[in-house]
Amino acid sequence: MTLSPLQVDLIKGDIRQNGIELRELQDDLLDHICCILEYEGNEASPFDEVYERVKRQFFPDGYREIQEQTNYLITQKYNTMKKVMNVIGIGSSAVLMLGSIMKIQSLPASNELILLGAIGLTLGYLPMLLILTLKQSDMLLSKIRNVSGFLGAEAFIVGVLFQVLHLPGGQELLFLGMGIVLMIFLPLLFKSAGADALTKLQPATISVLLLAIVSTFFAFSNKKTTHGYRDSLLSVNANLESSIDSKMARLVALRKNVEAPNLTSSSQEVISYVDALKEYIVLQVDPTSKSKKLNEGNVTMEGADLRDVMFDNKANHQFNGQELLDKLSKFNKELNTIEPQIQSSLLAIKDKKAWLNEKFNNAYDTNGLYSIYCLLSQIQLEVTSLEIEALSQHN
Repeated sequence: MTLSPLQVDLIKGDIRQNGIELRELQDDLLDHICCILEYEGNEASPFDEVYERVKRQFFPDGYREIQEQTNYLITQKYNTMKKVMNVIGIGSSAVLMLGSIMKIQSLPASNELILLGAIGLTLGYLPMLLILTLKQSDMLLSKIRNVSGFLGAEAFIVGVLFQVLHLPGGQELLFLGMGIVLMIFLPLLFKSAGADALTKLQPATISVLLLAIVSTFFAFSNKKTTHGYRDSLLSVNANLESSIDSKMARLVALRKNVEAPNLTSSSQEVISYVDALKEYIVLQVDPTSKSKKLNEGNVTMEGADLRDVMFDNKANHQFNGQELLDKLSKFNKELNTIEPQIQSSLLAIKDKKAWLNEKFNNAYDTNGLYSIYCLLSQIQLEVTSLEIEALSQHN
């Protein structure tokens, strides 16, 4: 049987009148029925009889049953997606809040948790939220509103993340996100929802709450240090370096009376290397520094390169923690040769990777440049003191 355009229109109208509301389902069902009619019927058989027979045979419960089954599947898929979205949103927010609390307390792994939470929100929750809200309305104004809210939230969260991790562009992304939300999303929200906008918020309320959480996190994690606090940090390091200078003066005198060339050589090698290393890490976060020293402008700075220099060394830095560790191991060996009973908890190296992680990775999470710089000064002071103790016993 070859169907005429009029017969195709009759079938389409019957499908629509019998409860099929979704346009995509109407078109798919029409194609399916036309294929069956062309296969089952013949030119001699009346169209109405063949059509009714096909309906009874293939659709005994009517077209409405297909619509209800389709609605059930769509609703089930929608609910599943909504549940997954909520789990991702709540979980990511909780991880982000935990990371921010740990950041405030200067605990290790805080940056990793912050990054994980931000990824969950930007790549999981917000895209799923956008998909669901776009399906709820075909109005262009609503689509623009939802897309602007999505872009604003994404820019804001990524901007906060960049600020916390001290990556470039963080402040610009923050202003961009706030600008989109304030200038586009909120005006369109009130325009489309009218005076009842605040009571009609569901997905939008969740987005605003997420922004509030991130804003609070940003306010805590981006606290400005006072001049008094910076001065106290610099004072601690100044005292350390003053002690090193004092010890070195005594050590020079001891070296004239007691000859221990291997120990002296390894000690001096560590001290000189640490001096160069301290200058190097300052330049990683403060490239414009002329003194290459810890100062009021850089004492509280952080940067991913600091951890890389002292622990990972992925970029094969000119000066790094792993090379320092080798020099310290050599010093420990020479010290043990002369005075085996002298021990140092700071320089006790049983596992090289564990020692670097414990000392410098944790120091980075505590206070960035200041903590690593002071730890290096402490190592210099310890090496100097140990050599003085060893030479004094042979004086």
